[in-house]
Amino acid sequence: MIRAAGLESAAWGVLIALVLFAGLSQGGFSGWGLFGLRVLVGAGLILWLASVVMRGFIRWPPLPVALAALVYLLITVVGALSSPYPYGSAQALLNTAMFGAVFFLGYAFRPSCRPVLLAGFGLGAGILGVYGLWQALGLGLTRVTGLYFNSNHYSGFLALAVPITLGLALSSRGFWRGLWAGLAGLLCVNLILTFSWGLLAVALALAGWMLAGFGRRGWAGVLRGGLLALSLVGLALLMLVSLSPQLAGNLGQRTVQLWGDWARVSLESRAGIARGSLELIKTHPWLGVGPGNFVYAWPRYRPPKIETVPQEILHKRINYAHNDYLQVASETGLLGLAAFLGFWILVLGKGSRLLVGTGIKVGLIALLLHGLTDGNLTFIPANAVLAYLFAGLYVGETNDPD
Repeated sequence: MIRAAGLESAAWGVLIALVLFAGLSQGGFSGWGLFGLRVLVGAGLILWLASVVMRGFIRWPPLPVALAALVYLLITVVGALSSPYPYGSAQALLNTAMFGAVFFLGYAFRPSCRPVLLAGFGLGAGILGVYGLWQALGLGLTRVTGLYFNSNHYSGFLALAVPITLGLALSSRGFWRGLWAGLAGLLCVNLILTFSWGLLAVALALAGWMLAGFGRRGWAGVLRGGLLALSLVGLALLMLVSLSPQLAGNLGQRTVQLWGDWARVSLESRAGIARGSLELIKTHPWLGVGPGNFVYAWPRYRPPKIETVPQEILHKRINYAHNDYLQVASETGLLGLAAFLGFWILVLGKGSRLLVGTGIKVGLIALLLHGLTDGNLTFIPANAVLAYLFAGLYVGETNDPD
């Protein structure tokens, strides 16, 4: 039993390292970043399975959630086996298996170690937040990216992190409440400076949290939520003004200009990608074109050139659907999409008794909303690993008999 406990503790140590590393891994797009994610998840899984064998006991997620995850994995395996592009499908299958493994590890994670894991996540988020500010103030970047390859990918991380850190602030006292609130404010500043769709996703998710009364506490809860939201926005703006009056003074002008870019380029290009993706899905409705094959199939379905969108956006650089749901349907068909949606509905179906748990739920909802404009759960490995890990933690907390 002592050896089993030691192996389990080592597995949890690996997961704590994972939440710190994920945000610093360039989204998992670099060779070393993706390799590191896979090694950490694999090591954690091996250590945990070894402890399970020694104990002779496994904590299994609720059957409906586990079945939805396994059905999606099975559909991915079937698609990979029949794929005309085996290398791309093998990589996509490895990533899907990694996401599933980290979900099960998150579910089994020892409750007493969760504060340490959340502290590791907060440390990684803080490093990214400070670096993002330096990008804006020191390098003068128009849109901050953190350590990610672009601002939209970074905003996906922030969409998850802002509600989680806000939940931690609400559930803490004294010094720790101030520390978590400050981190939430710093991440909000970064989110504003990404000028991306993550800002809208977080706003909608936090608005839903506020209207729910932070746990259905009536109008007092709604009022409290509104004051907290306004305070957070105020803190973000105060940090902007104090750190760079010139940046704050130009913020309105930059916002209008960048919103115009969104309307002209981002919305139109995403609409064009969506039209092509829907045509692809119509042609391959049930099992899709196979995991990892969107990039190969897309050229046959892309729309004609759109004069108001730079040519390279729709005709040179499209390697994913920029929408989690269209990506899943394109590569695993409507059957895969049903399993994918069923999994997330089941994960988020229960409410949490804890503010930290509610923060995780709101962060996952924000990430799902952000999935309408990007591929956080399918194409950006670091964001997907964190999402599935926190999904496992959330299901574990909401199904904990204690």
